[in-house]
Amino acid sequence: MVAAGVRPLMLDGERLVKRLRTYPQIVREVS
Repeated sequence: MVAAGVRPLMLDGERLVKRLRTYPQIVREVS
């Protein structure tokens, strides 16, 4: 039960990390 709840959190964490990594690139393109 606990593992099932932790797994989605880890997936969300990976998404946030990918966004943070790509964010500087987006800022450079806009500016």
